[in-house]
Amino acid sequence: MQELSIKVSVAERQYPLKIQASDEENVRKAAWKVNERLKEYVEKYAVSDRQDALAMIALEFATEYFSELEKGAGLDPAAKSLIQSIEDQLDQILKSTQG
Repeated sequence: MQELSIKVSVAERQYPLKIQASDEENVRKAAWKVNERLKEYVEKYAVSDRQDALAMIALEFATEYFSELEKGAGLDPAAKSLIQSIEDQLDQILKSTQG
């Protein structure tokens, strides 16, 4: 598979990533979803610290992930791949914000 170098913006920061070309759409969707959730947290809950908001979003996504795992080991491979891709990207983002 072809590897791509892309940049995604999360919480107004650019993150360079190396991904498989086939994952690009999912990675960009995941970044968009995180940014949308971040906007919701800032507007609804007056969260001023983006790090706190990102941690809450990561927890929310992880909770959804584990709920889905419990519900259905029968998830189709595309859904499993998307969930794994989102989890991997969140791990990378969290690691880069901690350092």
